Amino acid sequence: RILEKIQQTGVPLSDVCNINQGLVSGAPKVSESNIRLLPQDVILHYNIKVGDGIFVLSREELESLRLSENEMALIKPYHKSTDIHKYYTEEYHQFVIYITKDTNIDKCPRIKAHLEKFRPILENKREFKEGKLPWFSLHWARDQKIFEGEKIVTPNFARQNSFVYTCKSFYTEFDSYFITSKDTTLEFLKYITAILNSKVADFWCSYNTKRKGEKGLVREYNTGSMSQIPIRRINLDHPEEVKIHDHLVELVSNIIEMKKSLASYNRLFPKARLTRLQDSDPLPEISDEEIVKAFDSSSLRIIRTHPQVKYQPENPQHFFMKSIKEAEDGQSLTITSKDKQKITLTAREALLAYLQRILPNYIGREWGQIINQVLIPTQPDLFDKRREEILSEATNLRQKIKALQQEIDTIVFNLYELNEEEQKVIMGVV
Repeated sequence: RILEKIQQTGVPLSDVCNINQGLVSGAPKVSESNIRLLPQDVILHYNIKVGDGIFVLSREELESLRLSENEMALIKPYHKSTDIHKYYTEEYHQFVIYITKDTNIDKCPRIKAHLEKFRPILENKREFKEGKLPWFSLHWARDQKIFEGEKIVTPNFARQNSFVYTCKSFYTEFDSYFITSKDTTLEFLKYITAILNSKVADFWCSYNTKRKGEKGLVREYNTGSMSQIPIRRINLDHPEEVKIHDHLVELVSNIIEMKKSLASYNRLFPKARLTRLQDSDPLPEISDEEIVKAFDSSSLRIIRTHPQVKYQPENPQHFFMKSIKEAEDGQSLTITSKDKQKITLTAREALLAYLQRILPNYIGREWGQIINQVLIPTQPDLFDKRREEILSEATNLRQKIKALQQEIDTIVFNLYELNEEEQKVIMGVV
C-alpha cells in the first residue's frame, strides 16, 4: 500500500530526466585475456604488462606520453564507480582518452603511437569488426554532453541509494549511470537529488531493484529500475511548493559542501574513508602519524634526535622489531627483536603513549630505520590537543550531515503525504 501511494504521488523519473549509461571503452587497460592478442615481440619491445593503460591512464602514464596541447584536449578526468558515494565523489586519479570515430587521429600523433601498440586488442572490438567504428575509437563513446554538463551520477551497484549531483567534467565506464535534465524539466537537478537520496526513494528502490551478492545486500541500479522511481513534481505556480523546492536545493548544496569538508579529513583515517561511512558507523581509528605529518617541520623530531626520548642500548646490531610492551612501572617500553634482543625506550608519559600507538606500524623493520623515520612532536600536548580537535570536527560534520538528511527526509515524507505510521514503516525498513 505504501509503495502504491508513493508511486501514485510521483511520476516516473524517466518522464522528468534522461538516464544514460557511462561510456564503454572496450579496452580500458591491458588484461590477462586481451594481452594474448598482442604479438610477443610487441610485448617485449614496449615492456607491456597486465594493468598498463590503453584508454584509461594513470597520471604517470599520461605524463610519459608528453602530449601536445591539441592532444590534451582529448584527455578527460576518469572516475571508477567505487568513487561515487551519497552526495560525494572522490577525487579522480586516472584519465581517459576520449577519442571517437569523428576524431582525426593523424592530428594526434602521440596518442596514435600510444594506441598503435595495442592495435590488435582494439581491432578485436565488435564495432570495429562490423565496420561501424575505426580501430582507435572508444567502443561506445556516448554523447559527450552527459559527461560535461550538469548531472546526477550513481553507481550501477550499491547497498543504498547513492546519487551525486555534479556539474564537473566527469567520465566513467558503463558501471555508472548519468541522470540529466530534459528540455521539459522544470525542477533543479539538486531537487531531484534530494528526492533520490531520501528515505522514501530508498524504500521504493529496496523493493524495486534486483539484488546481488550472497546475502542480496547489493542492489542493481540500471536504466530499467531507475526509470520508474516516482518523482514528486513541484507546482511552480504555487509559491509554497516553490519554497519547498528551493529549500531542498539549499539542503543538498549544504550537504555537498559539508561532505567536501569531511573528505579533507579522509587521509587522517586511513582504515575507512569518512565520506563512505553510514550514519550508524562509528568513527574509524585516527592515524597519529598522519596528524604529525601535518605539523610544521620545526616542531618535529625523530626518535634519534628527540631530546626527551632515550633508548638503551644505543647501537644494537641486526635488530628487527618484533614486539612492543609497556613496562610494569609505566615509565618505559620494552622492544623485542626477532632474535630476542631487547631495547628499553624511555620518555615522558605523553610521548611514551604516542610511541606505543605508533611503533606497531613498524614491526618487522630494522631499528636503525625506525629511529630515523618515526616523527615525534616536540610538544606532545599540542599534538593531543590537535588530535582531539580533529576527532571533534569530524564528528560534528557527520552529525550536521545526518541532521540535514533527516530534514530532507521529513520534507519528502510530507511531499508524498505519508502519515506517521507509514513513515515508521519506511524508517524501519530502510
